Amino acid sequence: MGDYAKNNTLSAFGDPLIIRYRGLYDYDGLLSLIRGYFAEQELFTQEPKFKFKQGGGGAEADFRIEGERLISSYIKVYLKVDGHAWDVKRKTVEIDGEKKVMTEGKIQLILASKVFFDYREEFNSENSKNKANAALKKFMKSRLDVPYTGMRFAENYVDGRVFLRGLVNGLDKAIKEHLRMECY
Repeated sequence: MGDYAKNNTLSAFGDPLIIRYRGLYDYDGLLSLIRGYFAEQELFTQEPKFKFKQGGGGAEADFRIEGERLISSYIKVYLKVDGHAWDVKRKTVEIDGEKKVMTEGKIQLILASKVFFDYREEFNSENSKNKANAALKKFMKSRLDVPYTGMRFAENYVDGRVFLRGLVNGLDKAIKEHLRMECY
């Protein structure tokens, strides 16, 4: 819990989830699925990165989709999907008697997430100009939100980290179903 003490954040699983796939898949449908999932979960979404490079062996694409949602006045969750596709070639295939343009190649998706407690820094004693007020806020912070012993930590843990784990697991499952992966 060392990270928590520094900046009031926890990740959903400690390390990001990584999905790697090689084969035929619907790239455009995958991006639509991720964007739709973010919208369905009411995450404020940004797409700060998209790169596409054409090469001799196939194209290469990089993208990032980020989203955040305020759970309460004290808790904010953040979810990020970094994608990298390489050796990408478009193919027209027939699926169920219908011609469809699919993508063949390799793709890696990294699902990273964090929960921010006290994201508005209300209990940050450094923001207070009054020494008595700063001391009171420091005392309240130590009693309310200390990992595993604080009075509100269990509630914040469930509202924040458990909620975020559900978000990440839901997106992971949806992506694997879309890619028709057999390992869930």
